[in-house]
Amino acid sequence: MDRPGPWFAIVGGIVLLLCSLVYWPGLNGPLILDDLVNLDILRVLDEQGRLTLAQVLAERGGLFGGRPVAWLSFVLNWRAFGADVWHFKLINVLVHLCNGVLVAWLARGLLREGCEMPLGSRQLDLSAILIAALWLLTPMQVSTVLYVVQRMTMLAATFALAGLLAYLHGRVLLQRRAAWGWSLIAVALLVCWPLAALSKQSGVLLVLLLLSMELCVLARSRPTSRWPLMLLAALCLLVVGAGVARFVADPEWVLGMYAVRDFSPGERLLTQPRVLTDYALNLLQLPGGTPLALFHDDFEPSTGLLSPPSTLVHLIVWAAVPVIAWRLRHGAWRLVGFGLVFFVFAHALEAGPFPLEIYFEHRNYLPAFGLLFAVVSLLLRGVQRAARTRGLVAGGCIAVALAHGGLSAARVEVWTSWEGIVEAAARSHPASPRARAGAAIVEFTAGRLDTGLEHLAAVTANGGARVRAGAAIKALVGHCLAHRPPQDRAYAKLAQVARLHDDPYTINALRWYAMVVTAQPCPGLDRARVAELAAARVGMHADRGAHGARWVLHDEVARLLADVGRTAEASRHLSRALAGAPTSRRAGIRQRLQALRSSSS
Repeated sequence: MDRPGPWFAIVGGIVLLLCSLVYWPGLNGPLILDDLVNLDILRVLDEQGRLTLAQVLAERGGLFGGRPVAWLSFVLNWRAFGADVWHFKLINVLVHLCNGVLVAWLARGLLREGCEMPLGSRQLDLSAILIAALWLLTPMQVSTVLYVVQRMTMLAATFALAGLLAYLHGRVLLQRRAAWGWSLIAVALLVCWPLAALSKQSGVLLVLLLLSMELCVLARSRPTSRWPLMLLAALCLLVVGAGVARFVADPEWVLGMYAVRDFSPGERLLTQPRVLTDYALNLLQLPGGTPLALFHDDFEPSTGLLSPPSTLVHLIVWAAVPVIAWRLRHGAWRLVGFGLVFFVFAHALEAGPFPLEIYFEHRNYLPAFGLLFAVVSLLLRGVQRAARTRGLVAGGCIAVALAHGGLSAARVEVWTSWEGIVEAAARSHPASPRARAGAAIVEFTAGRLDTGLEHLAAVTANGGARVRAGAAIKALVGHCLAHRPPQDRAYAKLAQVARLHDDPYTINALRWYAMVVTAQPCPGLDRARVAELAAARVGMHADRGAHGARWVLHDEVARLLADVGRTAEASRHLSRALAGAPTSRRAGIRQRLQALRSSSS
């Protein structure tokens, strides 16, 4: 493959600098949600003098369940800079910039191989840089780059992009330097593929993306060898077969978590085509998409092919993409087809039957490349046919890239504080239980009880039974922070909950309550009554819970009971917590348990 000209480095450097300036203010933002839950293990192990990758993986589910490559980066991050959030976010931004370089190189190679009309070196360079600029600066990427724990997604993309690039170069070299060609293909499959999958499970899709590149781009330009195609097809069948076998052997692996979801497997699958359309509109900043925000839990699932009626339309459109890409693989539009099928295939795992949340922006981090590549390829095709419009199209593309940068800068500013994140989400997604719950906490912390309770009323109205316990607990915290005694109906809302589940919403509410009420006076709050209600609804169940976190419920209830002098009951709950807690937490729980038993004897 030919070397890029100086414009590639010059313009590419300017884009990287612009992206750095856009994201720089966001480095001062906070850790949020899953950051706090996941990265706290680093603090605990560091305090115990056991901060190693092996210990982290032992806590996180082992080698294959624990995403070891991503966790290695977090461990090294902590060892180098400690708990400093700024440096965690800085590493995320640097990974994003490196991925932008990989996107530019990959785009350039694909355009060179797939364009029917040969592109000049400068046109090739600038087209690739445009794709990279759009990918780096599209506003949807902000919620991935500045969300520290999403480094898992970003590193999986790093190795997937590197694998695609290595394979592409290898296929080009097969015709004249077969040994080098096969070596690069081996690097893609034996190095990049495992590293992508061990960063995050979605990295396993690399082999499917390679197959799409082989069929849509390389089948015509490099048709000399069928062995790479056969190898990729066999590996795809192997992955699918392994997944099916795992499901047959243990259906709960997929279906178990649906017990705590508000949708069924069928409803999730029916909803995802609508979600893909929404993703695409937001990536391209076109009208019709839901507003960008951290929370999208207000996205209504489809309950049937015609409920809502658009479900069937979106399903047909996205199901047709692979068929269209196959039909276009030998034609002038094959790059457009490749980009669209890349977008769909890169979503295949997280848009599949697994019981994940319906909508998350970070799932577009790698798929965005395919969609943006398709759009720029379409523009190039038009420009090649109408040379007079080249200047106009080029100017328009630059304007769009700069507009994306401006919109991203505005969104980065929102991400400089937790208050900004949740308040923006609550404004743009007023029906989102999580956004309104976050806004309620902000209001309570500021002493605005009535406004916070209004947000919680919206939470229970929109979120249903699954959020009632957390909302009731947070309302009690709000009264404490406002120094206003709760009325009987505040306790009654907690009493109406049949059982406390180990979902993140309930656990975070209970943890927040324990932290606040045990650290400050709460005039008029009947702590003993709340502790009794919470203990009765946690019970003494020995199961791990749907999320594997029932031990946390027992741990927090033990704090509440100990706070009101019910040490014997607190000890029983701590014993349950000790039995289910991960290794790193047991020493602390055991110490508290011994202290309780000593005080009661």
